[in-house]
Amino acid sequence: MQDQKTNGIHPSLRDCPDDDELSPLKVKEWIKTQKKLLSAAQSETRQKVKGAIARASNHEGYIRNMQKYLRDGDWVDNFYGEKQEKRMGWKCYALAYDKDGNAKRDVGTFYPNMGYVYTQKMFNEEESNCDD
Repeated sequence: MQDQKTNGIHPSLRDCPDDDELSPLKVKEWIKTQKKLLSAAQSETRQKVKGAIARASNHEGYIRNMQKYLRDGDWVDNFYGEKQEKRMGWKCYALAYDKDGNAKRDVGTFYPNMGYVYTQKMFNEEESNCDD
């Protein structure tokens, strides 16, 4: 029988340490916070406060994405944290190539074959070399 901590949690997340950035324990707390923020935004919506509908929709979507993560083990949001204050990084698992055989890269994405994140400076340098 599953205990309270692992009930409804994807098997890949069950052994995740509580101090991990995306531990199920933290994510459950974030969901509670977002539900409170959603309730406040819904109240503001009824009072016709400007922007309240958008805030409520944002909270609903973030809650849905966090619940999906706990259920399926896949983080699908571009942000994370109690109030979506941190930006999620991207990692490339398979390179794509243009018609000339050059690797396509996106700024801010980690490329294992390079061992680091591709930066705006790298992009600018490559662009300036193409102009020669």
